Amino acid sequence: MSLIYDTAVIGLRRALEADEGKDVSYVIYPFGERGALVKGILNALYHVQEIGVADNHLCHEYENIMSLDEVSSLMRKSGGG
Repeated sequence: MSLIYDTAVIGLRRALEADEGKDVSYVIYPFGERGALVKGILNALYHVQEIGVADNHLCHEYENIMSLDEVSSLMRKSGGG
């Protein structure tokens, strides 16, 4: 694998370990090449499902990608922000 992939795996493992036992949800932002890499690692390697992906540019092109305003609204509704 690549250095970027290996670094992402290590960083995500550390973040998930720090969040272990906590009631957390994840939104991947921004959702470009690296965001897609992070999503792939979280889903396939760690079996973690994000609540959504966000990108202020891509949200205009793809229905399943949220804007940051939509993420803020989601957080308020869930009591997280």
